[in-house]
Amino acid sequence: AQAKEDQSLLRRLVLNYRFLLVLLGALGSSLSLLFSPQLSLYTFGNYDYTSSFRFLGLFIFFTTLSGGELSILQGKRELKKVALSSIIGSLIGVILGVPFYYFWGMGGIVPAMIVMAVCNYLANRLLSFKSSFSSEVKFEWNSFKSSSRDMMALGIVLMISTLLGTIATYLLNAYISRQGGFVDVGYFQS
Repeated sequence: AQAKEDQSLLRRLVLNYRFLLVLLGALGSSLSLLFSPQLSLYTFGNYDYTSSFRFLGLFIFFTTLSGGELSILQGKRELKKVALSSIIGSLIGVILGVPFYYFWGMGGIVPAMIVMAVCNYLANRLLSFKSSFSSEVKFEWNSFKSSSRDMMALGIVLMISTLLGTIATYLLNAYISRQGGFVDVGYFQS
C-alpha cells in the first residue's frame, strides 16, 4: 500500500511477494504431505485419510497464492476488484465443486476444496494481473531478501493470531469427533 505511487518499487515488491507466496505455499504443502499420517490418525483415529491430507497440500498451496493475490488488490485499494474476485471465484468454485459432492459424496470433499481454491486463485490472479509487472522487472535475490524480511515480520504476527485460532478450532473438532462422532462436530459447528 505504501508503494502504490512508486510504480518501480511496486513492481519489484509484487514480484518479490509472489515469489515469497510460492515458497510459503510449497512449504505448507510439504508439511501437509509430511505429516499427513499423523493428521489422519489424530483427526479420525486411523490412517484411512492419509491420502486425503496429502491432497490437501494442493488446497493449501492454492489458498496461499489466492490470499496473496487478494492482498495485492487490497494493498492497491482496488476494493471493487476485491469484491468482484471474491464473487467470481466463489461462484465458479461452487458450480465446479458441487458435482464432486453429488457424484462422490464424502469422497468428493477434498477434490471440491481443491477445485474451489484453484478457482479463487485464478479469479484473484486475473483481476490483479495489472499489478504483476513481472515481465518488466527482473528477480534479484538481494532485493527479495530485504523486502521479504519486512513482509515476513508483519505477516508472522498476523499469521500467528490466525494460526492459533485455526489450531484451536481443529483440536476442538478433532476431540469432539473422537469422543462423539461427525454428527456431534456438525452440531457443534452449527
